[in-house]
Amino acid sequence: MLRRYKDVVIGYKEESYPPIPTKFTLWLRRNVLVQLFRFIVINIKVMRIVIGGHH
Repeated sequence: MLRRYKDVVIGYKEESYPPIPTKFTLWLRRNVLVQLFRFIVINIKVMRIVIGGHH
């Protein structure tokens, strides 16, 4: 969505771009122990739903 005014190209506004993740957020995403913990928590939640549906 570019607009041209007298041969000047105006791009998207700064608000259109996603925020850059912080160093802590990147660390959480890359840490294997955090990923393992979250995997276990999600599996426990799924198992509670599955087991609850069979009663």
